[in-house]
Amino acid sequence: MPRGKLNEKYVQETANAWLLRELSNQTDVCAATCRAEVRLNPSIVKYFGRADGLVAILKQSGEIYTASLEAKSSRTWKSISASYSDRKWAFHILTVGILCLILGIYLGTLIDNTLWFWVLAIAIPLIGMFVYTLITAENKAYRTTGVIDQIRKYPANEQWIALSTDLFNRLSDGNRQLLLKDCRAYNIGILCVSPGRKVRCVFQPLRKTTIGLSENHLASYASGGAIHRELMQSAEKVD
Repeated sequence: MPRGKLNEKYVQETANAWLLRELSNQTDVCAATCRAEVRLNPSIVKYFGRADGLVAILKQSGEIYTASLEAKSSRTWKSISASYSDRKWAFHILTVGILCLILGIYLGTLIDNTLWFWVLAIAIPLIGMFVYTLITAENKAYRTTGVIDQIRKYPANEQWIALSTDLFNRLSDGNRQLLLKDCRAYNIGILCVSPGRKVRCVFQPLRKTTIGLSENHLASYASGGAIHRELMQSAEKVD
């Protein structure tokens, strides 16, 4: 068991094993496999990179169900904290202000009073920008979190983030709440890995259904074909 801070390899291995057990325990599973460091297939997806884990199960119906994983430890804590695109936000606030200015000028021309013309031309843009600022202050459209962006690149029926306990506890209350909020919004699960190969599920994503073999995500990975063959061979041995 590692001492002190948990390293990323430990988090990755422990979380992959947990996911494999979790998906294998379903009653209609006839074969299951798990691989680490699975590269994306650039001819299928537009991204480059590799998932820290990919679990695939073959169901009795012939459907293949997958779960991808991104593991993080205290060494990569910066990718967990949210950052904001202030330039993009400021541009949109300014755009709203210009649109409201046009509206204010138009309404002012409908009133035959110079004072009210200037009141509307000034007040409406200021109010519009103020309201937009309040509404979008923590909007996910202007917020990015490295680990969220990473896991969303790895297609699967379920997407998971695994964090070491020391990393999760290191997050401020605000960052922890933002991470949970974004994971709920994008349907991404969170696992917390502690010493002794212990795993705590912080957030369980909704499981997505598959319609048939054409719906599986294995083609998005360079080793998807090999994983598919492995599942089929394992199923044949069981039969």
